[in-house]
Amino acid sequence: MKRWLPHLALAALVIAAVLLAMRFAAPGSLDDSDTALRLVYSAGLIVLISSGLVGAFATRPGHAVRDLAIWIGIGLVLMTGYALREDFAIIAGRVTGNLVPARAQGEAGGEQTIRRNADGHFYIVSEVDGRPVLFLVDTGASMVALSRADAERAGIDTAALRFNRPIQTASGTSSAAGVRLRSMRLGGLELHDVEAIVMIDGGQSLLGMSALNRLSGVEIRGDELVLRP
Repeated sequence: MKRWLPHLALAALVIAAVLLAMRFAAPGSLDDSDTALRLVYSAGLIVLISSGLVGAFATRPGHAVRDLAIWIGIGLVLMTGYALREDFAIIAGRVTGNLVPARAQGEAGGEQTIRRNADGHFYIVSEVDGRPVLFLVDTGASMVALSRADAERAGIDTAALRFNRPIQTASGTSSAAGVRLRSMRLGGLELHDVEAIVMIDGGQSLLGMSALNRLSGVEIRGDELVLRP
């Protein structure tokens, strides 16, 4: 413990000097207690590390140089990561979009982009009343259409529905029940009170125009589908 006393004393002096300098140079900068605490912690950590390196230089200069290089490298990596954090977020979003095409990419409340699936169609994972549902984007469908299984997954009591609405499907005439969805989340976009139907049969839920018409625009750019708020 005694060998650390000079280091602790030096850390306290440096922290006090830094706080006094900031108090006079930038009045009000330390009014935020969180900022002051982070400053004290950072200054103390830097002083302890540097003082330990100074002592190491006196006894084991080779090891000290290696440790100093490691700390400098760590610092540079952290600073670079912080400075480029927004760029990294964009890159991560693009990678995720390529690996999982049905995941819409975009800022909350802004334009959303969906990558074309390998079968040539566009799919999107939407949260229906808070539950994830995979939709095939179908601009030819007038309504959002849920399969019975997806409707039950979203919390809809299909046993209480009346399937008395005739619909035309790829396999012929079928029937469906009308429902209203409290919310639908399409990536960073959220729609409320969306008119939809639950199909009595059919395995693929469809994202139709009753939702897409609520957007300002839907555009295909090559292999990307763009949804505008």
